[in-house]
Amino acid sequence: AWYSEFSKYTSDIIILHNLSHEAYFNHIINSVISSRNPDCILLTNSEYGYYLLPYIKLHFPDIPVADYNHMEEDYWNNGGHPRQAVIYQSLLDKNIVSSEHLKKWMVSQKADKEKIEVVTTNSDYTQYGPDKTVRKELRGKWKISDSLCLITFSGRITAQKQPRVLINAIYEVSKNVPEGYLFIIAGDGPDMEAMKAHAESLGLLNKIKFLGEISDKDNIRVLQAS
Repeated sequence: AWYSEFSKYTSDIIILHNLSHEAYFNHIINSVISSRNPDCILLTNSEYGYYLLPYIKLHFPDIPVADYNHMEEDYWNNGGHPRQAVIYQSLLDKNIVSSEHLKKWMVSQKADKEKIEVVTTNSDYTQYGPDKTVRKELRGKWKISDSLCLITFSGRITAQKQPRVLINAIYEVSKNVPEGYLFIIAGDGPDMEAMKAHAESLGLLNKIKFLGEISDKDNIRVLQAS
């Protein structure tokens, strides 16, 4: 799904499943590393990648290997990929995490804090600033008043984003400020139907506009209009 984004920066992209059966992935990776001779190997969001670490370090002991993790997931494998980062830390030269919170979580799981580097997730906030042209265009498309306050949530509709908490928050707003706003929810995911059902049970469907999954470009436009 991310091929088109990565291809903006390089044509040297290898999708293992397109080439071979999983039983031969290690041979392909061996060939790729040998032919490219990278300065570093970065592992992220790959359970299989962690399983390959002993093989990679055996055959390429002089190439540093780092991993990057965004957040722990207690409902999957006792912590998700950060749990694997802790288990395989001895084979990694550096753990990169997106927050001090995650570093503390990994240390609480017996990881060596000296090997963990925090590199926060940063966005160019200037591109999300208000845009009068986009505001007018989208409000006209949605047939809503220019004076209406738009409040936007953008993200995957999954348990870790707490969609039920969001709907409860909208309900609290509606009790105190019954008119003058519309909530925009941009995104999709496995909890979408449950989220809509909860909103309907609280009588909030007239207060919310569900956009579903939209492109990054459209997401920026929605935020510019909010």
